[in-house]
Amino acid sequence: MSVEENTPHRRSSSASFAQNMSRDFPQPNSAAAFAGARSPPKAKNTSHVPCKFYPFGTCQAGAACQFSHDMDPMTQNAPCKYFAKGSCRFGQGCALAHILPDGRVIN
Repeated sequence: MSVEENTPHRRSSSASFAQNMSRDFPQPNSAAAFAGARSPPKAKNTSHVPCKFYPFGTCQAGAACQFSHDMDPMTQNAPCKYFAKGSCRFGQGCALAHILPDGRVIN
């Protein structure tokens, strides 16, 4: 048996590698490929979180701002339920009040 008989044969056509790949492995129809596409996740509702720019008059979003422009002191001091449980990931930067058991607000 000669060496030529043991070596795999290349295709003798002049088709490019990409053409051979598209012929051998056809791509799904683009409409079918996106038929099960998901919609983007919904934005979180931050309308209860005070806008940090509004009190200084520097909120550029105006009425379209996703944060609260409510200046009522009762809503500005809303307690952070995560701090109360001991796990607020925003720390000192949290927009809600971090209230200690003795009543002091620390942020």
